[in-house]
Amino acid sequence: MAETITDNGTKVKTFSKWLIDVMKLSVATARGYSSAINTATPYAQKFFGLTGSIYDIDDVEVLETLLNRMMADDRFVEINCQSHNRFRGAFDRYLQFSKSYDLGQTCVGFEIKNSDGSFDQIEEFVKEADVDGITASSLSSKTGKSIWLVNKYLRAQSYAIEIPGNIYVHADNVIDLFENKARIQKIIENQFNKFCGYTNDEVLMDAATISLGMFLNDNSIDTPAKFYGIVRYLFGKDSNIYYFAGDKHIWKSESKYPDTYSGVLMGFISSNGGRASKTQCSEYLQKVKLASGNINVLLSAATNKEVLFYGNEEYVLAESIVENEGWIELVRKQINRLFNTATYVIPREISDNWFDLLPPLYGGLYWNLALLQDLIKKYMPEYRLITANENQGLETIRAGIVPEDSVIGNFADLVYARLIEDSALNIPVRLERENLRQKLIEYKMIQGNELIYTLPKVLDGAKYAWTDDGESVLILQ
Repeated sequence: MAETITDNGTKVKTFSKWLIDVMKLSVATARGYSSAINTATPYAQKFFGLTGSIYDIDDVEVLETLLNRMMADDRFVEINCQSHNRFRGAFDRYLQFSKSYDLGQTCVGFEIKNSDGSFDQIEEFVKEADVDGITASSLSSKTGKSIWLVNKYLRAQSYAIEIPGNIYVHADNVIDLFENKARIQKIIENQFNKFCGYTNDEVLMDAATISLGMFLNDNSIDTPAKFYGIVRYLFGKDSNIYYFAGDKHIWKSESKYPDTYSGVLMGFISSNGGRASKTQCSEYLQKVKLASGNINVLLSAATNKEVLFYGNEEYVLAESIVENEGWIELVRKQINRLFNTATYVIPREISDNWFDLLPPLYGGLYWNLALLQDLIKKYMPEYRLITANENQGLETIRAGIVPEDSVIGNFADLVYARLIEDSALNIPVRLERENLRQKLIEYKMIQGNELIYTLPKVLDGAKYAWTDDGESVLILQ
């Protein structure tokens, strides 16, 4: 007998069964993929504002957007690599499963029942639940309809207020709902003015507690999620006055940035003139009561082409400087000229006069090495950045730039190429570790205390014969 999807536990089992029966995967692989979705859920909650489980997402477009953004997140990409691409495989399969599920396609082993289309009792059940509301799961049990169909049906009903977590409240049960609409809107508009066209469930609830205490008390609105659901009903469900996303965020209008913490920060940077420091970003997140954490991670700064490093712990939006592909080509042309007579370039050796050859920046911005190297990394795949230490910060100036097809593959290769060009050295030559490190500072490959303890580790290879104690090295021919 075909199985009806009625809750997330069954949905997990059904996904596994689909993997085995339809995709012909082994039981172990199916179990691994289905558990990977649960394993990824806490990360999505922490960094992408997800409430509930990934399995709770009924809207396929929302699901696809979330999974794509997770796989574009630098830290999650690293987690996926460490897990031998387990999450990407699981995401691809689950999205394929969900699309067939969303279209109501019958797959081997299960079907979505909607034979009679009768939902006559649902409004009655929702109204009976008063202001506490009733879950889609409970309605599924009462009616025999799947959770998916219950959600689809209620989201189309004008009376249904959806609280995050698939809880539904009847609009008639909310005391003075429409009488307080103008007061609620005034709070929202004040928040938009204060937070650059943005607000969310937490800060909105704080403001409502001060000025709408009676309304909240009369309707047992005691969580940010419940108030968010009511606000979304009043200003999003039918009227679309504001833009809601992720069961948490609210924008004055649909944002051109992602509906994630990254997008919230990008919107703030844009309102700040297209440029902001890490400290400013952290302070803004604290004001809107979002997790401040590692700003680089929240912005996906390692891979996000829309955000560029600018100077010391600052960001600039690419839209503030990158006019079009022709603008990038002007920058590329000048970088190409650097390689007319060189096989590698050490960024700190680039003269200030060279930057005058680049297209001008506006709005008080000026060219610097941090901006240049991030442009190269994100917009010019024909070049590679050579790092002195894999643990360096993302904005740290790199040791060198080489063409993508260069024989210089790593820092050790770059150092050797520079050593053999040093007329003061006769290779082979033995150098004390600190003397060699000072040479690298002189070459402007590193600075300060970089590599003070790790030089033997990063200069490892056939050309470097270190003593057992790592205090000196013989540079070989």
